[in-house]
Amino acid sequence: MGKVQGEGNHEAAKRLTDEEQAFVKSAKVKQAAAKTAPKSKKEADEVLEAEKVANSHPKNKSSQVRKQTKSDAPAPDALRDEMQP
Repeated sequence: MGKVQGEGNHEAAKRLTDEEQAFVKSAKVKQAAAKTAPKSKKEADEVLEAEKVANSHPKNKSSQVRKQTKSDAPAPDALRDEMQP
C-alpha cells in the first residue's frame, strides 16, 4: 500500500499528467477529434447553439438554481426565459 500523502495524491496526479501529455502527443487525439466531430450541418448547428447558450450563463447561475427548494423554484418555462440573454 502507498504512503499517506495528505491532501491530494501527488503521485497519481503526476501519472495522470504524464499520461495526458503522452495522449496529446500521440495521433490518437486527431482520431478522437474526428470521431466526435459533428456528422452533419444540422448537428454542427446544434453544437454551436448549445455552446452559445452555455456561454451566455453566468458561472454561478446553476449553483443558484440548485439552492432553491421545490416550493420556490420557478416553473421550467420561467427558468428558461430567465436564462435567455
